[in-house]
Amino acid sequence: MLLNGYVRVLPKEVSPENVVREGPVAFLKLSLGEVEVKTRKLCTIGFVTSIQRGSTYTDITLALESGQVTVRVWDTQGVGDLLEGLKKDSKVLVFGVLREYREQIYISAVLLRAVTEEEISKFKRKLFADRKILLNIAKKQ
Repeated sequence: MLLNGYVRVLPKEVSPENVVREGPVAFLKLSLGEVEVKTRKLCTIGFVTSIQRGSTYTDITLALESGQVTVRVWDTQGVGDLLEGLKKDSKVLVFGVLREYREQIYISAVLLRAVTEEEISKFKRKLFADRKILLNIAKKQ
């Protein structure tokens, strides 16, 4: 099932074994029981473990539990101002699009905001509730 909406994912789920390519486009594939869901639009949350500034972008490594993901913030996207005050151990929520360039998988950020520890717990609860809803929808199709 292909979804055209933001799907909550954990950083560890954005991994090479969960990425499928269709031509130049990369999708994240999630297995929900006997149903597979594909999406490019992702929402994730975690702690900043590193910040690396490039000439036209900034890469942020976001980690939660046993996984991590690279989030790329392009200077031209209008989200660069959101990087002010961002530092190691900041808690962040990210909305973005899955991208792959030269075999590097990352989320190209559309929205980035600071969150609290409580919001991280709420995110995880909602993630599991979302998965149950998606599974029920897929079964009805």
